[in-house]
Amino acid sequence: ARTHQVTFQRGQDQVALPIPIIDHKDTWQNTYWFQARIVSLHGAGQLAEPVRATILVLDEDTWPNNIPSSLRNGKGVSLLRYFIQADRRRRGRRWTKTMIAMVFLPVHSLLVSTLVQKILVDHAVARMMNTDPAWG
Repeated sequence: ARTHQVTFQRGQDQVALPIPIIDHKDTWQNTYWFQARIVSLHGAGQLAEPVRATILVLDEDTWPNNIPSSLRNGKGVSLLRYFIQADRRRRGRRWTKTMIAMVFLPVHSLLVSTLVQKILVDHAVARMMNTDPAWG
């Protein structure tokens, strides 16, 4: 929270208060808001309701990941790439861990369900037929 002093001249009923907004060109930002309020009054005058205002900052960025206007109607892989970039920036290292976990299940299913069972069945059948020297 910051405090700013605003001075009204005699007969003046409006004053502009410049508030700097930091623009991040490389990062998509959602629309956000903040509140400003008058907390004290010095000199002659009286505070009227409301003493609080909500300021809404509408961002001109386009989601996902500030996609260029030429690609906004894109389809397929070109659009998917911007979704992935936006999600990676937002989640950071957690995104990488999630992707590894998602790849693990199919790999595990392939190895355990297919290869290990095939090897076990091959050894069992070979033993029954007395052709596997490893099974005695």
